[in-house]
Amino acid sequence: MSDYNQIHPWWGQRSEQYVHSWGSDSFRKRANWDARAESEIRNHARTAISKVCNLGLPEEAEDGSPSITLSMLRPIAGLALSPETFAELGYPKLVDGCLRLMRTVALSKFKLFEYEYGYICFRIMTIALDVCCLQRAKRFDSAIARMRAEPETEMLSVLSQEASQLALNLLSDKKGMGRCDWLLGLDNSDPSYGSQQMPFTTNEGLMFLLFLSFGTPLVS
Repeated sequence: MSDYNQIHPWWGQRSEQYVHSWGSDSFRKRANWDARAESEIRNHARTAISKVCNLGLPEEAEDGSPSITLSMLRPIAGLALSPETFAELGYPKLVDGCLRLMRTVALSKFKLFEYEYGYICFRIMTIALDVCCLQRAKRFDSAIARMRAEPETEMLSVLSQEASQLALNLLSDKKGMGRCDWLLGLDNSDPSYGSQQMPFTTNEGLMFLLFLSFGTPLVS
């Protein structure tokens, strides 16, 4: 598609366009839903989350379109607009599902962040990962309390700060690496950490993350 103002029927807006919807200003937004609106948002998002969590291998329709559409992803991302709905993003399988969707984009002829679809998948994945890690470390409630107590602070900044502090604490402790592996569901050799946690993704998902981080060639 040569027209930069054209919206792709599957992947949505190009980066030049979606940056205005999902740029720095979007981090400062807070929803002011009434009870009915919040309930509708939750229901739409839960339905979409269930579909993403239940994804198998990257799936496409006969015409190549993804099985999870942008209209399904947007309500999920919208859960990060309120402290009251953040907890809905705490599903480990949501991380893996988003990685599978991102891989679908990466295997197409387009770059991952060239269109809105890839960016929203990445954004949901990173938020879900932070939420799950904070929940497992029993620090999520304090993060939400900060969001409520600091209405002028960007909620995603609070989430990122709390997750970063958790990682710093783990890495600075002599047993931190073991607890970090437990937190990520990679190891449960020390029962003192707690019960076995669900891994966030498969080996293929981890390899794809390496591809994203270091530009390793992606093998289809």
